[in-house]
Amino acid sequence: MAEASQTISIWSSAQRPSKTFQWLDVCEMASGGPLRLPVHVVAGAQPGPVVAIVATQHGNEVRPLGAVLEFVRGIDPAELGGTVVVLPIANPLAFEAGARCTWFDGWFGDNANLNRVWPGTSTGWLTEHLAFVISENIVSEADYLIDVHGESASMGIYFASVSTENSGAHKTANELAMAFGMEILVRGRPGARTLTGWALEIGKPAVAVELGYFRGWDRSGINAWARTPVEAGVTGFSNVLRTLGMLGGSPKLPRRQVIVESELGIGPKHGGLLFPEITNASIGETVPKGTVLGRVVSPYSFAELDVLIAPFDSTFILAAPHDDVCYHVNPGAGDYGFFVADAGLAKWMENS
Repeated sequence: MAEASQTISIWSSAQRPSKTFQWLDVCEMASGGPLRLPVHVVAGAQPGPVVAIVATQHGNEVRPLGAVLEFVRGIDPAELGGTVVVLPIANPLAFEAGARCTWFDGWFGDNANLNRVWPGTSTGWLTEHLAFVISENIVSEADYLIDVHGESASMGIYFASVSTENSGAHKTANELAMAFGMEILVRGRPGARTLTGWALEIGKPAVAVELGYFRGWDRSGINAWARTPVEAGVTGFSNVLRTLGMLGGSPKLPRRQVIVESELGIGPKHGGLLFPEITNASIGETVPKGTVLGRVVSPYSFAELDVLIAPFDSTFILAAPHDDVCYHVNPGAGDYGFFVADAGLAKWMENS
């Protein structure tokens, strides 16, 4: 088994043009089985920039995987300049359990959330070891990074992130986030130990996206989703490559985009069943301050334990449960009911 600290540089030796797949070893588990990471490499006909796409840091965010799969299947290396390196499952243990975080470290370790431990360490908890191997073998070798998150089985979400800074790697990342082509962008400071935050800290332009379903701006008579995670993701990945000159053509942008600020996660103070009154069909809409977003009810006594309400005078919905059935929530497990922003700070943009 290869040493985890040695970079594999799998794209430097790849034949052009080609698509290849291989495993990147992390460690041997106590069971005797290997822990390894899947890596797809699309080497274009000509050398050029290296773009890394990293998905499924959180093992329950499975719907964006359809976009990653379709993108890799559909891209023609003969039409590509440069290289795309795709890690579809960054946390196999969390994916296996269908959980947000690494179940193994949830029991034994202190750091179970892969997106809070970057750049990791080779001597830390298992989740930190995963981050270290990805850092050394993929992120450090890439010129640009797309950090893919999105919908779980319970929560719908849809936006790309832009940084409050706009110089150096942050400036390039913001341009790529706009070009990705999602209608909703959220301005904020990337967390220092998130993958995107760490990449920007070391000077690598990184874009974080939350892929999901979106009904669009004009909802009169619309009964179907205007955009799906697969379409938004495949379009977005291609848009980034076009912006970087790695694919021909121009980015396909929506007619209107908006940048919102003051992103806020609204989660329960008590565990139980969340009954949403606002669902993901309302992503992109605004509701008045005090609007009930959802209620938490005890599954034992059936008493109402908590009411989640809209906090801003005009509250912009970024994420919400899929429909009006009930969902299990636990305040100690990182469960959120909703993500919102202050619509009063929104900046609208029109594209030709």
